[in-house]
Amino acid sequence: MVPKFIKRLYEPRYMVREHLKLGDIPGTKEVFSTAFSVAWASIAESFLISLISMADTVMVSTVGEQAIAAVGLVTQPRFIVQTLVLALNVAVTSICARRKGEGDAYSAASCLKQGLILTAIFSVVLPLATIPFAQPLLRFAGAQDDTIVMATDYFLVLLAGMPFCNISLTISAAQRGIGNTRASMRINMISNIVNLVFNYLLIGGNFGFPRLGVKGAAIATVLGWIVGLVMALLSVSNKSHFLFIYSRDGWKFQKSTLSSMYKVASGSFFEQICMRAGFMTTTKIIAGLGTMMLAAHQILANLLNLSFAFGEGYGVASSSLVGQSLGAKRSDMSIVYGKACQRMSIITSTFIFI
Repeated sequence: MVPKFIKRLYEPRYMVREHLKLGDIPGTKEVFSTAFSVAWASIAESFLISLISMADTVMVSTVGEQAIAAVGLVTQPRFIVQTLVLALNVAVTSICARRKGEGDAYSAASCLKQGLILTAIFSVVLPLATIPFAQPLLRFAGAQDDTIVMATDYFLVLLAGMPFCNISLTISAAQRGIGNTRASMRINMISNIVNLVFNYLLIGGNFGFPRLGVKGAAIATVLGWIVGLVMALLSVSNKSHFLFIYSRDGWKFQKSTLSSMYKVASGSFFEQICMRAGFMTTTKIIAGLGTMMLAAHQILANLLNLSFAFGEGYGVASSSLVGQSLGAKRSDMSIVYGKACQRMSIITSTFIFI
């Protein structure tokens, strides 16, 4: 028999107080099924990306531990350059989720279009501003004499390809907001498979391709981003879908939309900056212990990412369903879905830990 307090913990009707209920609360099966139907694709996406990242590290390791360390050193500086876009994408997800709940496809597409314009601006200006300081930034992150050249080459190629990555990320953020997590999963899976194929061809110089080492890994990543961007654009090209951007309307900035974006993105930006600063400080400390130590840290970080995949998937489901519930004027259901995703994450995390 399940203890009564555990049963109450997982029954939706007990997740929200009586005076906050605005209508009928669905049953346990319906709530958790709905949450999982949104979450599973994001879980699969995050898990497979983590596996592919591990395979990526294995391929780079054929060049040596310096190559693994060089790739690891670039991770946090790259995310720092992307911080504005990542924060913006949180806002795009939130706003598109609300518009989905309201059934307002035009406003959702308009939000995405304005997000794409801002992403394009950030994706050109910030990498260009970073290029002259690429090597000093990597030195600050902990690069040593035996890794600085490879790390710089890798970083510069990624900076050049960042517009392809960022625009794809913004479209995926909107798709997640409306609950279309499968589109994002397909985009990332295919782009990462392309990355792996060209890793094999360009890192070691197989099938007549040049042997480029770490720079080849960076080029392979960018080629994957380009394929991902094409797929992302195709995912919003069908008029019958909720998100459709190929129309003349909605490309102008709207004060109300920009204000909503700012309210959400500003907090997320501060969070991202603090998080990336912490990660980069950790990397810098480990890099000071030596290249071999940093390579080991990078390998174990890839393993750790596997455990994050489930939490990230439930987080995406929570963001989507909470936003849609608020848009539908059911704040009580936003509480229910938020807590349901939290409960599912607790069970999964406990199982992974054991």
